[in-house]
Amino acid sequence: MQLVLDIGNTAIKAAWFMGKELLEVRMIPEAGKLPEEYFHHPGNPDRVLVASVRDKDPDFLNSFYVPVHHLSGKTKLPFDNQYATPLTLGADRMANVAGALSRFPGKNVLVVDCGTCIKYDLLLAEGAYAGGSISPGLGMRYRALHTYTGKLPLLEPAEEMHLTGKTTAESIHSGVINGMLAEIDGIIARYTKSYPEIECVLTGGDHALFSGKLKSRIFAAPALTLEGLNTILLQL
Repeated sequence: MQLVLDIGNTAIKAAWFMGKELLEVRMIPEAGKLPEEYFHHPGNPDRVLVASVRDKDPDFLNSFYVPVHHLSGKTKLPFDNQYATPLTLGADRMANVAGALSRFPGKNVLVVDCGTCIKYDLLLAEGAYAGGSISPGLGMRYRALHTYTGKLPLLEPAEEMHLTGKTTAESIHSGVINGMLAEIDGIIARYTKSYPEIECVLTGGDHALFSGKLKSRIFAAPALTLEGLNTILLQL
């Protein structure tokens, strides 16, 4: 049994796998050293892979008594990494590409990860990672409007919004949400022009807000990062 940990900027996820089968996903609290039994559910892992975008590991990693691998630019990957600066490539992006390769072998795939940032990553059909792009995510855009202006309020994301806002709040929701939709659809359209048969996968913490609103044909895979981490762990 394998355990993978996705330590992001705003959340920590743990996922148990038996081979390639995903058994359970749990959120991990940030504080303190967790009880040993927490990591034995739904079973005792015999190996662990950690992917973190943070500079410092949380203290609970000291709770393990099995080998703990840390995903980095030096980790053996199941794809050909053509990124010019592989040591700076985020662990979450590596995992997403590995997950895309597992789901769509022999296909061109664009992964769109709507998390703290929006990450776009291109996997080529021959199994090579070509690179991608990064832009501000949903929460970051709301915070930027509030932080860098004198009077705009800090809002929570809205499920529904009007294209033409009739209040300041409606105008902010329209600009942030519709702006992100236009960006994602536009990026997908440009990749589709170069790779007509490309598969597009949407993941990340905010993916559900956008999956039903995009014009592009896209496959929602909320567990893609975790699946990719497991794919990497299986071949270590």
